[in-house]
Amino acid sequence: CEVHVFVEADAAKHVHRVYWVQFEAYIPSKPNSQYNYDRDAITEINGPAVHHCERFGAGDEKPRAGSDLEHVRNKILAAGYRLPKEIINARLVHLPDDTKRKEVMVIYMEDMASTGKTSADFIAGGKISEAWTPVGEALLERAKARVKFEKVTP
Repeated sequence: CEVHVFVEADAAKHVHRVYWVQFEAYIPSKPNSQYNYDRDAITEINGPAVHHCERFGAGDEKPRAGSDLEHVRNKILAAGYRLPKEIINARLVHLPDDTKRKEVMVIYMEDMASTGKTSADFIAGGKISEAWTPVGEALLERAKARVKFEKVTP
């Protein structure tokens, strides 16, 4: 896969937003493999259909070794930036054709502090509470305002 990472940060390098852009496709030796985002909701961003999922969690969560998240996190930290204590993110995935073998993914992240909430505000009885719904919906709208997908025809 090909990964690009952009951050919006203050002068002290405290990250306020992250834009993680990833292009990925299955190799020919895996002819039956497809991306499956059937559990995600679908919206349109500037025309193309985009699968989306909003999440929240700790900014210092240790990612699985060798994962894309570990790679992105290490790039940000190696550049001297500091991740927020807690993060909210919207994963946006466009599958450009019906084969579902290629994807363009953008993960838009924000410092949860901007919401005035913490992860504890979104957990009730060990499950995600209804309090998360309006925050997740507002996050998706901000992501849609900042990220655009366009179909390019040769």
